[in-house]
Amino acid sequence: IGAALVMGFAISGMHYTGMASTYFFLGQGKHDDGRMALSPTSLAIWVSLTSGSITLLAIAVTVIDRRLKKAADAEHSSRAQMLEAIESISDGFSLYDMNDRLAVCNQRYRELMDCGLGIVPGMSFEAIIRGAAESGSLLDAAGRIDEWMNERLARHRTPRSHFIEHWSGDRWFRVSERRVWNIGTVAIRTDIT
Repeated sequence: IGAALVMGFAISGMHYTGMASTYFFLGQGKHDDGRMALSPTSLAIWVSLTSGSITLLAIAVTVIDRRLKKAADAEHSSRAQMLEAIESISDGFSLYDMNDRLAVCNQRYRELMDCGLGIVPGMSFEAIIRGAAESGSLLDAAGRIDEWMNERLARHRTPRSHFIEHWSGDRWFRVSERRVWNIGTVAIRTDIT
């Protein structure tokens, strides 16, 4: 603010010094009678108002920028807390967006579902499930992968209640999926072996 005020006064001072030492002649070589189109007082008022407006605009932008930074920091902190809470869940947690792409999941979900693909955000639900079925991890899909995939995708798109999946190693998982309006699908995998 101090620098803006100093520069405002410096520019105004140079402007008025230049205006005071300049003469304008109208017409072809005729000397004017000394009247100005704008009086020095009204010119000073307009320059002062303009300088003040620019200074107020700079202050407003600074205040808005600080508020936006504070809001971004709060959002980042809230997101970090949410991710930490998701990681603390002992069951496999995943959230798929409206396009059935993995938005977020916890480490437990990655451990349960990773069949050599590497589970990363952005992967489609179909790719993750197909990878598990083709690797032989899902015993329910053994020998009928395409048929099982069609059933599983239909169940995922219109989840009604939880169901049980049989995995290799004689493991059993209860899968609960819920559609959340305008967000996607939340899924919880619980080892009930």
